[in-house]
Amino acid sequence: MSDRARFLRVGFTWAGVPKTKELEELFSTALDWARYAPNCWVLWTTTDPKTWLKYIKPHLGESDFVFIAELNLAETSENYFGWNKEWFWKWLDKNR
Repeated sequence: MSDRARFLRVGFTWAGVPKTKELEELFSTALDWARYAPNCWVLWTTTDPKTWLKYIKPHLGESDFVFIAELNLAETSENYFGWNKEWFWKWLDKNR
């Protein structure tokens, strides 16, 4: 764990039923989070990806997959682009 907060992208491929409810309870332990697709979240956290994997792994089945990566979103509208709902862009741009 670090004192530095960062954005992490967490994406899943589920072989069976998605564990959305359990994961959102877990992600609520982060400083903040947003789910922008059925299988994708962005967390605002001081916890590193390796530690998040330890937290998430008990919620995965043998054929499920997860990818966790830090996002560099330091400069609004300078190093990320896309098409998404307005609430998501506002969430990313929130003063933290």
